[in-house]
Formats: sequence, structure tokens, C-alpha cells
Amino acid sequence: MKNNSNSIKSLVLSTLILTSIGAAYFLWNQGGWKPILRQLNQKPFLKSPILSNRLEADLQEKYKNEQATIKQNWKIKAMDLEILPYASSSRKERNQYFHEQVTIKNQLVVGKVHSLANMKNIYQEPAKKLDLLASIMDRVRSDPVLSAENITKHPNAYEVGYCFGRAMIIHKYLLDQGIKQSSIVKLFVLGQMKVGDHLWNFHVAVGVHHPTSGLIVLDPLKEKILDFDQWLAQTQTTDIKYPKTRLRLYITDPRKFLPAFGRYDTSQLNEPQLKQLFDELLGSLKSSH
Repeated sequence: MKNNSNSIKSLVLSTLILTSIGAAYFLWNQGGWKPILRQLNQKPFLKSPILSNRLEADLQEKYKNEQATIKQNWKIKAMDLEILPYASSSRKERNQYFHEQVTIKNQLVVGKVHSLANMKNIYQEPAKKLDLLASIMDRVRSDPVLSAENITKHPNAYEVGYCFGRAMIIHKYLLDQGIKQSSIVKLFVLGQMKVGDHLWNFHVAVGVHHPTSGLIVLDPLKEKILDFDQWLAQTQTTDIKYPKTRLRLYITDPRKFLPAFGRYDTSQLNEPQLKQLFDELLGSLKSSH
């Protein structure tokens, strides 16, 4: 009788486990993006020490205001130099001034990243494996939806770029591998950029705190994972005014999806310009499970 009782308990337990798995699969299959966004939007246990902006901050508005302030200050500077602020003859001085002012702001962010060298013991988890980070980046670069070859098939590809879609999926894969939310950041760059023949006004990549290498950046536009300084140097070359770059760097909570918005939301994925790509991406994610 005792053996029968144990058998019944085992059967019930197995049934419950299978039911739970089935329920989880059903929720995944029926819930669309919602269960994925719940995972991505989980609150970090610790706040990254290098964040330079609030999650909900409108980075486009912030960048616009910063540029307006620099323009106003340049007019005053030009008066001191006794030159016309926006004449072609003063272009060299103007470009140098804007470059210097943006660089000062960026150096505050860069300084925070470099300070990670003194925090090596805070982030001890799977992020320590550089080969894991490299494999995640390779996975996104070869993704059937997000790869450079496939993404250009979309009608809005050159206008939108979809770097934020790649960053979102990298974020998911990092969490899937056990890397904590507090070890992940987004790196937004705003300004006038040219990549190939295409002009963009922002770009975003994903950074991961690494216990010995500082901040490692996963950016599918690059051929491999890079440390922060390498990534920033390469990204600045895309500025249309390079080497007098005016690109502005902001480091944010990983839950930030787009420069002007906060955390991930299904309404963003359903925007007319984005819906087709994210529907395909969702289908690809489901088929891989």
C-alpha cells in the first residue's frame, strides 16, 4: 500500500510538472511579446554606477537642448573673437568649439565607465566569459530576421536602421544566459551619423560589465565584441563631421528601448514602421524554443 501511495504521489507530481510546463508554453505561445517584455523590464537588483540618465528621460529632447545651449554660447564666443558666428569663414572655429563642448560632456560619461576598473568584484557572474558574449553577438549578427542581409529587405530598413531591435534581442539573450539586469546597460549615441550611404540620427548598442575588462560592448554593426574605448572610437568615425565629432554619448538603464521613450512596451513594437519586423522576430523567437 505504501508503494502504491508513493507511486501515486510521483504520478501526481509528474503530472503537475508537465502541466506547468504546458501552461508556460501556452502563455509563451499565446502571450505575444508580453512575457518577453516582462523578462526584459524586470527591475535591476542594483543600479549600475555608470548610468548617466533616468530611464524615462527623453534623450532626443536633452540632446536638442544641449545643442541649443552650445549654439547660444558659441554666439557669445564668436563676439569675443570678433568673427561672425555662422559665416563660412568661421567654420573651422565653430566646428572646433562644438567638438570641444560635446567632448567635455562625453568625458563625464567616459570617466564613469573607466571607474569600473575599481569595481571588479561587484559583477561576478556569467558576464565574465568573453566567449559567451561573443557567441551572443554572433547569434544576432546571423539571425534570420535581424542580420544585415535580411533586415535590408524591409521597406523602412535604411530609414529606421533597427539597431534598437538588435539591442533588445541581445538584452534578452544576456538575461537568458543568467547575466543580471544590473550588469547590463544601453549605450545611446545621438547626432548626425553616416554608415555606408545611410544617414542616421541615433544608434544604440548594449554594454555588459566585465570583472576584468571593464565594459564590453555588443554592437552587431561591428565585426566582434569590443571594449568600451574601442567601440566609442570606432563609432565616432561615423560622425559626418569626423574627426571634429559632435556625437553625444548617453548610458542608460537596459530597459530603455528608444531615445525618446522609457522601458519596453508593446505599443512601441506595434508602431506601423516597426510592426512587420517585430512580428517576424517574435515568430523567429517562438520557433527557436
